[in-house]
Amino acid sequence: MPAVQTRADSLREYFTGASSDGGTQIVPTLCLGGYRSSQEAFTYGIYLENMLFGVVIDFASGGCLEGNGALSCDRFNNLQWNDSGGVPGEVCNLPNKGSTGIVETKGRPASYLRVRRTSTANITSGNALGAATVTLHPVFNNYFGFGDGVETGQTNYRASILRNEAVGNVYNIQRFLHTLGVQQASFGGFLPASGTGTIITTGSFASWPSRGYCNIQTSGGTLREIVYYSIRTDTSLSVPAAGRGLLGTTASAGAFTDIINAVPGIAIGLDVNGIQASGSPIATIPNDTTAPAGVTWFAGITGPTGAIIGTLYPNQQIGIWMMRQVPAGAVCIPSNINWLRTSAAA
Repeated sequence: MPAVQTRADSLREYFTGASSDGGTQIVPTLCLGGYRSSQEAFTYGIYLENMLFGVVIDFASGGCLEGNGALSCDRFNNLQWNDSGGVPGEVCNLPNKGSTGIVETKGRPASYLRVRRTSTANITSGNALGAATVTLHPVFNNYFGFGDGVETGQTNYRASILRNEAVGNVYNIQRFLHTLGVQQASFGGFLPASGTGTIITTGSFASWPSRGYCNIQTSGGTLREIVYYSIRTDTSLSVPAAGRGLLGTTASAGAFTDIINAVPGIAIGLDVNGIQASGSPIATIPNDTTAPAGVTWFAGITGPTGAIIGTLYPNQQIGIWMMRQVPAGAVCIPSNINWLRTSAAA
């Protein structure tokens, strides 16, 4: 039975800005470093239909797929979980009131729920199928998503603390950006050395956000530039002058062989204090428009090109900063997704 604080649940991520380690601080915009809050940084809201009696879901991981999953039980208080894209994984038995565990989608340990038994009576179902429908929906304006109402031309910062809560080491931890559309190449046209321009593909941008950010790499995989595009057609991206050289990059001329990816408009940095003992404060900033001093920023879309943390031993932590840059003249869209990934090995 997978226990809490094992497997993917070994690493837990928390708000910062508390007055002491584990203190109360639940406002994403106040995650300005310092001490860890008791509030975990979460991705999903949870909606339940035909919930199982005698069990609660304390947390749904960001590795779950959005939509309707199933938390099923049998008469022996065994639970199984599958998200909207998977099949039930390993059985988790909750034998007594207060028992806890994690349930995973088969073959995808990053897709898990943290569950807890709340009754001495057997876990029972509200329907004949012996399963609850668990609908996971992204929470907008959460810690990872930043908020609405930002002024264009503004850059914002916030910090979390990632902590190893397992009894063993977690190795090769990397944090990087997830792409938001199908990768393309600029075979049809590329940006000039500076100023406005248009990227043209012989493929299709149909899967990309209507407005957003583009990671431009050379054919060899070297990051050339990150830009903001204000207009997208199926074959072209229109980039204004203010959208050039974002997130720590510099405007430069492109090439017909460039590889281009839709990305969130954020970069990731590691706290200047590095890996610390759990309970330590990280650096602080006075407000969310002040950059944390000494932080190196990464906007890679693979583990090796992202922020490389390395190994966290038991009861160690690291502060992780995020920077969001909204260029002057940017136009809002109904939903602008920030999607991050973390890879690690136990």
